[in-house]
Amino acid sequence: MSIPQLTQFRIEPQANGLVHFVFDAPRSMNVFSNAAIAELGIFADWLKDSDAKGVVVRSGKSNGFCAGADLTELAEAYEMIVAARPEERFDIAFNHFFPLSHAIRRLERSGKPVAAAIAGVALGGGCELAMGAHYRVLADSPRAMMGLPEFAVGLLPGAGGTQRVTRLLGVEAGLEVLLKGRNYAGQEAVDVGLVHRLVPEGQEVAAAEAWLL
Repeated sequence: MSIPQLTQFRIEPQANGLVHFVFDAPRSMNVFSNAAIAELGIFADWLKDSDAKGVVVRSGKSNGFCAGADLTELAEAYEMIVAARPEERFDIAFNHFFPLSHAIRRLERSGKPVAAAIAGVALGGGCELAMGAHYRVLADSPRAMMGLPEFAVGLLPGAGGTQRVTRLLGVEAGLEVLLKGRNYAGQEAVDVGLVHRLVPEGQEVAAAEAWLL
C-alpha cells in the first residue's frame, strides 16, 4: 500500500522490514500541533494495514523527541472554549483535545509492535506518545528525559498519560510522576519504570530495532 505523504513526520521503510516513524516538524522543536496530531492518526491507520514488521518512533532532530503541545494553538483553543456558552464548553474541549489521545491509542492497538527511541526531551505529549509505544529505549544523556510537567501549570496530561503512567508504575509511583511534574533521565527513568532500557547515546535506534526483531 502507498505511503502517506506527511509534513510533520516521515515514514521510512527499512530493509529489515521495520518502519521508522520520524517526528521532524518544520520548526526548531517537535511539538504536537493540530497538524502533527492529525498525521499521527493517519500513520496509525496506515500501519494497521501495512506489511511492516514493527515501527521505531524517533525524532529527526538532535534537540529533542517531542517537547509537548504547541502552546500557541493551546492558547487559541483555550480562548475558543471560554468564549463559548458554558453548557457547550465541555463538548468543545473534549472534541478539540481528544484526537491526540485517540491517535496514540490507535498506534498502540495497531497490531504491530512499536518501540520508541528517545534521544532528547520527551515531555508532556511527547512522553505520552512514548508511553503509547510497547517498548522504550532512552539514550544515556542529560538531554534525554521523560516527564509529565502539566501539573506544574495546572493542567492534566490529556492523551492517556494519567492512565498509562499508573499502569506502568503502579498507582503510588505513578501519582508521584503526575503530581510533582518531575523529569526523569538516565538510570532513574529505568528505575522508576518509565523506560525499559538505557543505552549509550547514539545506540537507541539500534536497541529499539533489536527488540522489535
